[in-house]
Parts: sequence; C-alpha cells; structure tokens
Amino acid sequence: MSEEEQLLTNPYKRKKYKLLWYTPVLLTLLAVPFLVPVFSLSVSLPSVSRWFWFSSSVEFSFMVVGDWGREGHHHQKEVASAMALLSRETRPRFIISTGDNFYEDGVASAKDKQWNISFENVYAYNWLENIPWYAVLGNHDHLGNYTAQIEYSNKSERWNMPRPFFSVPVTSHSGDNYLFVFLDTTPFIRDSYGEVARKNGKQSWRLQLSWLEKLLNSSSSRRIFVVGHHNMYSSSIAGERGREELRILLKPILDKYASRIIAYLSGHEHSLQHLQPQGCSGMDHFISGGGSKTDSLKDPPKDAEQYWYDCCKVLSLGVEDKERPRSLFRASKHGFFVFRVYRNEIVAEAYSQKAKLLYRYRKILR
Repeated sequence: MSEEEQLLTNPYKRKKYKLLWYTPVLLTLLAVPFLVPVFSLSVSLPSVSRWFWFSSSVEFSFMVVGDWGREGHHHQKEVASAMALLSRETRPRFIISTGDNFYEDGVASAKDKQWNISFENVYAYNWLENIPWYAVLGNHDHLGNYTAQIEYSNKSERWNMPRPFFSVPVTSHSGDNYLFVFLDTTPFIRDSYGEVARKNGKQSWRLQLSWLEKLLNSSSSRRIFVVGHHNMYSSSIAGERGREELRILLKPILDKYASRIIAYLSGHEHSLQHLQPQGCSGMDHFISGGGSKTDSLKDPPKDAEQYWYDCCKVLSLGVEDKERPRSLFRASKHGFFVFRVYRNEIVAEAYSQKAKLLYRYRKILR
C-alpha cells in the first residue's frame, strides 16, 4: 500500500515525511517549460493531473473547511486525512474554518473535551498540526460558550479567534497586500440561534456592520476575502436556501466595495458549492460546509427556476450566460476547498474526502 493510500485509510497515522516534499517541487520545475494556459474562466476537470496548471508561481495558498466538529464521525476523520495529503503538496499558509466548529452545542470551556476529540486528535498530522487555523463562529457554536473558542486562542498554537469578528492582513511573496475579514453571521439571523447570539451572547449585528464599514473604508488592500458561517445564496431548494437577512443587511456593504472583494466564503449548508449571484463579473461565493455530515441537494424544477430565484435567490446550475446569476458547481460531498493565489489570478479547487479533485475554477484578479 502506498503512503497516500495509508494516509487516506488510516486518519490517525502520523509519519515523519522528510524528503517527499521535494517530489512535487521537482515535478513542477520539470513541467514548467511545457505548461500552457488551458482554462476558461471556470472548468470542472476531475481527471486532470494536478501538475498541469500554470507557469506562474504560487504566492500563497490556503484551505477552507466548515461544519466539521463531530468527534471524528460522519467522515470528519477522512476529510482530515485528505487535507493532510493535500497539505503535503500545496503547503497552505493557513486553514479557514467557516464555522459550526463543534456539534451539536459548541463547547463549554477552553478545557472542554471536544477540543481534543473533535479538533486536536482529528487534525493530528505532521502536515497539518503546524498550520494556523482562523475560525468563525457558526450557529451551533453559539449554543455553547462562544467565548471559550476565543479563550482557546491563548492556549493553542494553531487555533486563532481573537474575537467574534476580526481581520487578518496577509502579504504575498511579491509584497501584495490581502485582507481576510472574519464575521460572526449568527447575530444577523432571525431564528432561535440568532436570538441566542443576540440575547445570551450580547452580540450586536449593528456594531459588527459599523466595524466592517470602517475596516473596508480604511483598508488599502485591493484584494479582500470575506468569511462568514451563513451562505447568502444556494443552488438547492432543499434546506435554508441562503439567508435573506445577510442579503438585506450585509450584502449592501460588500457591494459597495465589490471591486476589491474577491469572494465571500461560507459554510452552513453541508455541501460544496460555487455561486456567482452577479454573474462572472461579480463577487464569487463559495460554500465549504462538507467537513463532516453532508446534506442532500435538490434542483428547482425547470419550469419554476425563475420562481425559486425570485423568492429565495436559488441559483440554477448550468446557466451558460456568464452575465446571469448562476451556480457553477455543487456537490453533496464530504470535502473542502483549496485556494492557490497567484500574482494576478486565483485558482479554487474542491476536493473530496479521498483527496479527489472535484472541481477547479480560475479567476483573473483585477
């Protein structure tokens, strides 16, 4: 059995890889003279070799995983092992968690056993354990003591959540400035979870919007990623279909700075999706909620697509007009996204629990 197979079949197997990281580097260097641009703005190429990409070097990469904390169950361990395998190749600078970090009711304290059985012991690979995580709160996290997740940042070398909403500046190898904005979306939501966040957690969505407006207005970064737990849009009529509250309250601020915002990254729906609510020229939305348990996806009936878009902003899959609202990809799969940032473009890839490439998308940066 190969090392890759061992890693995927034994989630807790930890080995000291010493020379293997040279292999992908050497292969890339050998392949550079033969690389050609072969992609349109979006393609799904699950059978294409990972090495047949672009001749430019990666500025930095990062992973996005959400809705994962289930004590290793519901394929959480398998997703973790696939992340470790991909980390060996991509060398992500950090990992983003899109929330619902601990099911069903968050954590009680920074000493809660969930920290070990749902986080530390699951993502316990040499290729993962030294990578910092930046996490947002999900609705299930608010059912516990959300401040414990902030407190754990002081105990852990890799867990980072300094407050319920925060920002992280990132400088690329070439000196370009990126800004990652992390939001707590649960206080915006009109349901029992949102009520808990507003009442017990004393979280104010108005205060958060004021902070966000000032941050985006004062930031000199031309390239911004925004992270929140709840998705605004969906390609499925099953489930919650995206949150109207965020489209009403949060979206206007993001639209104001849309020329600088690359993507909105979320979870909440237990699937992997890529959506373009304003067509290819607008802000991309990625849902990475396949960290453990998955949800079924359901297409709107062909004769009712406009109805579902008008009422609930469900974006249909397979729309050929690039300027129309559309869904480019969706999968009810356990998995995660990998983002590779180049000097003038990003590449987003969705991977399954077996580290299989499900989807690839290329976006030219302005």
